Order: sequence, then structure tokens, then C-alpha cells
Amino acid sequence: MKLIEKVKKLFNKNNKEMSPSAYFNEVKNKKNVVTDTSLDEYYNNCLRLITKYESTGQKKALEKLIHLTSCVEKERIVIKSGVDTFVYRDDVFEYIEDVANDVVKIIEMENYSRDIPDDVIEKYNQTKGLFDKFYVLFTDYTGNSERKVQAEKREKDPILFGVFVEKINGNNYLNDRMYVIGDWEDEYCDLTLEKMVNEYKDSKGKDIGNEIKIPDDLEGLINKIASKENG
Repeated sequence: MKLIEKVKKLFNKNNKEMSPSAYFNEVKNKKNVVTDTSLDEYYNNCLRLITKYESTGQKKALEKLIHLTSCVEKERIVIKSGVDTFVYRDDVFEYIEDVANDVVKIIEMENYSRDIPDDVIEKYNQTKGLFDKFYVLFTDYTGNSERKVQAEKREKDPILFGVFVEKINGNNYLNDRMYVIGDWEDEYCDLTLEKMVNEYKDSKGKDIGNEIKIPDDLEGLINKIASKENG
């Protein structure tokens, strides 16, 4: 890291001056596009390093490289599906704790409690068999202090990422590349889920309850969710 970047990071950490909008712009500006050609070069570099670390007995590095090489074929399939843009994990997390009011958060998709637009869900359905885990990067203004952030300063563009996760010899490895599935404008960034349900009809002109069929076996659905959590 260059000296000026270290000073900037230290300044932000001490003064909490990075706005959510500045943070999201920073992340979006660091998007990368992957191609089959770049994957070939990446794969060959991994093989060279595997040979080197095998000779030195660096087990952890070898496991990481094995994970990265196993991801390459998955990434080729992802590219064919139309998803070819990623952000490095370090770029997502580098300034996340430096954002004013601590409103930027990243969680697993299954724990995200707000609405996701149909077009993003469609992209998710097309890729959910390709990625091991999905994360949402978003701003949360539902807390008392967070609600004090002025409306014009609020960042309302969540981003859905797909990532590869693999367990090797009992160790979990998360790929450094977080693929962008989609982003959208969140009209409910300052509402809890309960309040969102009340507001949804007024905003969209339709009721959530009219779009979703209530499961015939509600108890079965609850058991299914519980089994996923335990699995």
C-alpha cells in the first residue's frame, strides 16, 4: 500500500469522515472484468506457485492455491452466464468500518431482511447453482442514530455478490473475487421489515400479500428452514 493511501486510511479511521456514497463509489470504481484469457493466465500462475510451494512444504499456501485453481472452471461457467464483473474482497472490506455513522453492512443473502427487485432475483436464480454463497452490501438506516443521516446523503444502492467457498482439510477458503450479480435502488433503506410491509402497497400500488402464495404446509416450511440452518 502506498504511503498516501496509508495516510488516507488512517485519517478516515480517526475521523470517520467517509460518507456511504463515497464508500460505494470507491467499491464501484474498483470493479474488474474477467475473461477466459485472463483466467488462463491466472490459472497458469497458480500452477507455477503450486510447484514452488510444494517444494517448500507451505501447506496453507498450497491449500489456498488448490482452492483458487478449482474455482477457475467455475468462473468460466459464470462468465458464460453473463456475470463477468467482480470486486476484490479487500476492496469491499478496506474502508467499510470507516464510513460515517457505521451504516454500511455486509451480510449473507439469507439474512438480508429487505426487498430485492424481481430483475435481480432473476439474475440470482440464474446463478444460484454456480456460486457457493451470496452476500449483500447495503446501508442500514433503521437504528436511532442512523436515521439522523440526512435523506440527501443516504446511499440507496445495495449490491448482491456471489462468491466461491470451499473446505479443504477442515479449513474454509473464501475466494478473493466477489462477483457482482446486481445492484438496485432501495426505497426502504430506513425502514424495518415490518414497516416496509406497511409501506410497500403505497409505494408500489400493490400489496405484497397478493403476489405471494401462502404455503399449504406452513409447519413444513418452518421445518425446512430449520433443517437448512442445521445443515
